[in-house]
Amino acid sequence: MQYDEIDLLTSIGESQTAVDYPDSAKMDQSFIRSYNFRNVMYLLTELHQPMHNIIRFSGGHPEGDGFGKDHKISYKSYSNLFDVFEDAFGAFKPLSYPLTNLNVLDGYVDKIMETYPLSDLIDLANETRKDKWSKQSYDIAKSFAYTAEEGSSLSKAYVSQAEKVVKKQLAVAGYRLSNLVAYMVKSQRAGGHEDKLNIKKVTKEKKKYQRTHGVYDF
Repeated sequence: MQYDEIDLLTSIGESQTAVDYPDSAKMDQSFIRSYNFRNVMYLLTELHQPMHNIIRFSGGHPEGDGFGKDHKISYKSYSNLFDVFEDAFGAFKPLSYPLTNLNVLDGYVDKIMETYPLSDLIDLANETRKDKWSKQSYDIAKSFAYTAEEGSSLSKAYVSQAEKVVKKQLAVAGYRLSNLVAYMVKSQRAGGHEDKLNIKKVTKEKKKYQRTHGVYDF
């Protein structure tokens, strides 16, 4: 696996740049904006899954553990660290597709927001630098996720703590996503990032560079 080719920050930056500057592509601008707007939302949630932000190199995995996919554990039907975090430790029942009834999903969201209200996470929610979002997820993976020893069965205590970690990350991701979507919509209605939106003055090319490198404050 070529890890240097897998970079969520770059992907988010490129998609958000495409939303801002769809004229740079030789395709319908409405389609470009719509597609990349959705891609930004998808990738943002991926950035908050801790295992998407870390690759562990060790004697047992000299070429990396594939974001935890090669870090074998045992829990229910899960066999590796990546999959169990990706599926939130089975805390939520699978949703049917196409999604025609939002009641179950709304119930999950309401419960998470009740447990982790915005008022308790306001500092995290208002952090806008995506590189810091990634670093926070990395820190969770490093300090907590990998405390599960390779080849072990996950303990009840670990799973209980992991579910709390995952649900808090979902809450933080949701609040940040809400801020980002509101910002992007407002920006498009104003015809771009203008000074009246209190966005610092930077050139178009500098914006593109900052976005692509994940260090742009929205």
